[in-house]
Amino acid sequence: MLQERQKVTETINYLQEKGCHIVRTEVESPSNKRKRADLVGYIGMEGNDLLPKVVAEIRPMLKPETIQQVFSIAQDFDVPYVLIVTLEGKQWFSAKTLLPITEPAFESESEYTFTIQPEMISQVFKKCVHLFSQYGYMVHEVPNFLASALLIRSYLYDRKQILKWRAIRDITEYQDLFYEACIRYNIEYLNDINIKGLSQALKELIVLMDELPVQHTQLKNEFFSVITSASGKSQGYYIPSVAISNLFKGITKSLQIKDGKSIDLNVGYGALLHEVAEVINARTIQGIERNQAISTVAKMISVFGERPWVEIITSDPLWFERTSSENIYSSYSLAFAIPPFGLSIEKSAANYDLEKFRVAVGRRKVDMAELLLEQAIYMVQPGGHILYLVPEGMLFSLPSRITRDLIKEETIIEGVISLPAHSLKPYTGIKTSLLILRKKQDRNETASELFMSRPESVEDFEETIRDFSNWKKGEKSFE
Repeated sequence: MLQERQKVTETINYLQEKGCHIVRTEVESPSNKRKRADLVGYIGMEGNDLLPKVVAEIRPMLKPETIQQVFSIAQDFDVPYVLIVTLEGKQWFSAKTLLPITEPAFESESEYTFTIQPEMISQVFKKCVHLFSQYGYMVHEVPNFLASALLIRSYLYDRKQILKWRAIRDITEYQDLFYEACIRYNIEYLNDINIKGLSQALKELIVLMDELPVQHTQLKNEFFSVITSASGKSQGYYIPSVAISNLFKGITKSLQIKDGKSIDLNVGYGALLHEVAEVINARTIQGIERNQAISTVAKMISVFGERPWVEIITSDPLWFERTSSENIYSSYSLAFAIPPFGLSIEKSAANYDLEKFRVAVGRRKVDMAELLLEQAIYMVQPGGHILYLVPEGMLFSLPSRITRDLIKEETIIEGVISLPAHSLKPYTGIKTSLLILRKKQDRNETASELFMSRPESVEDFEETIRDFSNWKKGEKSFE
């Protein structure tokens, strides 16, 4: 098996040297999904288009029936050449006559070609994840290593040396480039990124990722998608679904945030932050993450995902004021978060002094979601907004009454959107609601009416967003 994989890698390098800038593996036939080509070599055309030129197959030995099988596949791809690679060597054939020919050379119109098709980028990422699993990587190691590779590619592209990506030959060179990239983009260096000494894994990774764009928003989208399916709740972090992100994004757009600063208080890898950033014109867009490794990956995503203006801060959001050089209180126009659910902090915890939090008064332990909500309220300026996902128990339980009192005293509750059950699975199965709060200009301010919605499924979120937007414009009243 390893010998076959080495043959594939060697063949890819060989085809690239012959002029095929892009070589894809395990490519589905355009006319029959049950047929696959081991390798298809493409040349780059103007406009970033690709033209298939050769189908290559790895076979134990050259037989007449082998030639016939490969010829059938080559016809599906409409290529002029066929390459059959065996243990004994390489043999070129005309795809039209099946006659042996001397090895051809290919000339691309474009020196560097990449794909921006979401389905192709997704396929590449899935193959990378599969590669990691084959070499014994744990799922929590995948985001770190995948992000480091994408960061190196961005770094080489910015230096106008992207073709050097194909020339990386060993672990040491890879790690040196990663270190340089971290310095270039002011990102903490992750010491635990390695390939366990498997040079073959590195070679395969370089080949797989060669077709990816170097800086593109689709990289960010597919990164989140693949990592969500590969990892999940068991690793202790959450990447919101497209539906949840779109709900936050749509409600934020209706708020028309046009100035000031905005912040995600539990940013994780930044999936929600990046979506919200698309619809606000805040002067500063920040996200806080207390986990060093996750925060570092989030910073890398901002680079290769074309969101350089998004600032990721490594800090505990409950004690952000201790590490910030500016006054954080009453300074944000928008604060939002999907908090960590089910996490309680003992009042006697060594790392926490909860005396400054009103919601902790008289309680032996406090839910992290309540503490973070209080922090958000104090960080937002009068007239600013808070979008916050809460467990519905917080809205009704007796221990959370002090939190509800704080909300009523400090904010105007503009909206409550009760989400369908299991909206956050597999992260959590608890029932949640999205609170839309506006910080009071003064303590005597009161609300005239409240927007309430109970969508039956995530498919109804678009209607909910539309209804809230109309409500904000005064076009429609809701009970």
